[in-house]
Formats: sequence, structure tokens, C-alpha cells
Amino acid sequence: MDVSTSSGVVLNSVQLAWLQELGIERTHLHRLGATVASAPTEAVTAGSTATPTTTAPASTAGTAVPAEVAQPAAMPIPQTEGGLQAAIQALRKAAGIRQNTRTDTESETESVAAPAKIPDTFAALEEAVQQCQACGLHQMRSQAVFGKGQQQARWLVLADAPGDVDDRHGVAFDGQAGELLQAMLTSVGLNEAEHCFITHLVKCRPLNNRQPVAEEISACSPYTLKQIELVQPAYILVLGQLAANQLLNNTSDIEELREKVHHWQSPQGKAIPLIVTYHPAALLLRPQHKANAWRDLALVKALNQQG
Repeated sequence: MDVSTSSGVVLNSVQLAWLQELGIERTHLHRLGATVASAPTEAVTAGSTATPTTTAPASTAGTAVPAEVAQPAAMPIPQTEGGLQAAIQALRKAAGIRQNTRTDTESETESVAAPAKIPDTFAALEEAVQQCQACGLHQMRSQAVFGKGQQQARWLVLADAPGDVDDRHGVAFDGQAGELLQAMLTSVGLNEAEHCFITHLVKCRPLNNRQPVAEEISACSPYTLKQIELVQPAYILVLGQLAANQLLNNTSDIEELREKVHHWQSPQGKAIPLIVTYHPAALLLRPQHKANAWRDLALVKALNQQG
């Protein structure tokens, strides 16, 4: 099996499977004008709903594709989205790479199993999160991202979902956005290791870094609520509009939510002061908002100095 392109590039089955595993096959193949092919032994139809598993960034920069190992005879198949995905799935099978037989939508949103009884200790709760299969996101993750910081912290910092680096390392805010978050917290006298517990609404990375949907947030909310209960924060800092809308139960734009002190009512009846600011990843993309974020951080500083 191979892939021939209009530019003369030929990729074998292992190479194509690795492009898919890296999550860049569509960008790469369409850019090259590729024609996907499969061997006669792999009967693949355009109507197939099979879809591959992706676990990495949508960029071809610095990607190493395995060397050619075989060049069996090729047989073209229909050039539809379904046909492309089905062909890649067949190539993955031939190459011995693990497959996923559901579509992206089915895999990521299907409810697999309701969470068991939520544990009452941090260690047991983290273990439960690592084993969780309450929504389809568990099929796509490298590992769940429980959170990091003090188990009983003055500040709980909450964002929407782990990113790619978080997913690979199992650590919340472990990439460039995490470095910016640390700088933001340090600027107002907070040490993330001593004063904060940092986590996400959902503990598994959605495919291609899309926003989590309502079903996924709902499946993970028992863990998040238990984290807040165990951390017992005096204050909450929310990063990004989605997480703010979820906690405040509204649909307001982030610009309406910033520069204010809100209050989140815990299930235990405690009103916890809450501040909303931009997600650090958004600030990396739009650095012109950093001045606005500083005004939000001034509120964080003022609250923290109240004792």
C-alpha cells in the first residue's frame, strides 16, 4: 500500500499511518495533492465510518516520518472524507498501529460509563480520574490530567481543558501557557506550588484542542466539584470564558465578566469570591490583551491581601 502525490512524493503505509498518528495527515496529503491507495486485500469503501486516533499537534514542522519499509501494489479508492479516513484506518491496521473503530464524534461524546462513587481523599480521587471512562475523551487521551499544586490552597485556578503538552506529560499547564500562568501568578505574589491548586473542567484533552462539550463537562464535574471541596479555596481564579460560564451558570462574554469580583456558590453553601481573566493561551495569541489581564490580576492581588 502506498500514497502517490501530484508532486511525485510517494508515502508507504507505515509513513501514512504515522502521519495520521501525528494528527497531520489531512493537512499533509491535501497540500501535496495526494491520492490514497490500498492493497487489494484491504477492501475499503467510501461509506465506512472508521476513523483514526490522533494524539498530537496539527503541524508538520519538525515531523519525522519513518523510513520506507515496503511498496506493495496500489489500488486507488474514492477521494471522499469518509474514504480517506477508511483508507488510513486500513493502512494503520496493515502497519500494526492501534485503531479506533468509532467516528470522532462518537468516540469523543459517547458516554461509556458513569463515574463510580467519588472518593473523599486526594490520592483516591486522582486514581479515579486516571481510570475514568465516563465519556469518550478517555479513548483519545495519553493520560488524564488531574491538576497540580497544594492540596489545600488559598486559590483554586480553573481552566477549560488540558492542552497537548499537558496530555503527553500528565501535568496541568505544563507548556508555554503554563510558563505564562506562573509569571502571572508570581506578579501578584502567588506561588503556584504553595498558594494554588490548578486544574481543568475536564481532565482529558479533547481531540485537536477543541473546547469540551456539555456532556464531557457534565461527566467530569463530580471530580471537579470534589477537588474544590477538598482544596477548600478562599478564592477562585477562572481562566477563559468557557470555564467562567460553567461556574457562573451564564453565557456572558468574557469582557463582561472581567474586572469584577463574582461569587460561586459551592454545593456546601459557601460563597467563594471568583475572578475571571483570559486564558494564558489566548494571551499568547493576542498579547495586546495582557494590559487588560493585568487589571484582572490587580483584583487578585487585592483579594489576596485581605487576609
